[in-house]
Amino acid sequence: MISEPKESSQNSVSAMLTCSVVVCTRDRPQALDECLAAISTGTNSATDVIVVDSAPKYARAEQVASRWGARYIFESHPGVSRARNRALSESTSDILAFVDDDAIPESGWLDPLLAEFADPEVAIATGRVLPPDADSDMLPVYAWFGIMDLGPERRVFDRTVQNWYELTNFGGIGLGANVTIRRSVFDHWKGFDERLGAGAPIPGHEELKAFFELVERGYRVVYTPHSVVRHAFPRSPKQLRPRALRSIEASAAYLVLLLCEQPAHRKETWGYIKSKLKRVSPIYHRGTGKGQALIPGYRVMIARLKGVSLYFATRLSGQGVGGH
Repeated sequence: MISEPKESSQNSVSAMLTCSVVVCTRDRPQALDECLAAISTGTNSATDVIVVDSAPKYARAEQVASRWGARYIFESHPGVSRARNRALSESTSDILAFVDDDAIPESGWLDPLLAEFADPEVAIATGRVLPPDADSDMLPVYAWFGIMDLGPERRVFDRTVQNWYELTNFGGIGLGANVTIRRSVFDHWKGFDERLGAGAPIPGHEELKAFFELVERGYRVVYTPHSVVRHAFPRSPKQLRPRALRSIEASAAYLVLLLCEQPAHRKETWGYIKSKLKRVSPIYHRGTGKGQALIPGYRVMIARLKGVSLYFATRLSGQGVGGH
């Protein structure tokens, strides 16, 4: 669904909202420093900034947070979903804006997101996520894994959109590197699934599950292209390969999760699985006019099987779903 907001009413309401910008980090002090610098110059000085340091293995990020006047929270357990839920419990702001520590928000990125919350039914606003530069060779490979530019048109997603289930669960609404959430929805929602996301047993798809669960509850999710975040991406096939395999594993695990835990939508899930199984051929990176295999087809299939085992391992461990 594509529509344009009523700008005057949105500006007046967004001016009344309080907001915390949350950066979840783990052992990346240089990236965190650059991210906080961009937030400092690109947002209102009154905006609360929170750094959640998620089970660091080396040094804590407290000094970096202090340098930029950010509130520091140490979280002893790993996982970006757990860190986000911790930020929720520590913040009293109306809106929480989540940015990855290896992302650089462009100046003014937050205002278009906040403006969307003039609509009381909007639970989440997402923005545009772009690579630091336009690498024409690698962009098609990024898109294969869902790391894509969602384009210049604003979109609104709710249960009236015909393919809302597929869009929320399988990509096309936004990425966790640039997502903003109304805090009050956590009164009726358990929060990010702590089995999912970087640092968790299933390394991804936590934002997709959030989109799905909130739209299913009757809320709206809005994608606004006027909010832009530049996110670090692998610059070579060698750097992309391990990330790609993790993405395939996470996707397979998430599909099994949906089959087991969302019986009302099994038909849609099976339809998506059938379409994915047809693509077990090697993933190609096309450089200098010559196609080069990035991941052989058998490695794709092994990663998918590993993803299935990841889901059942979380079931056996009895790990919790949310932060409440």
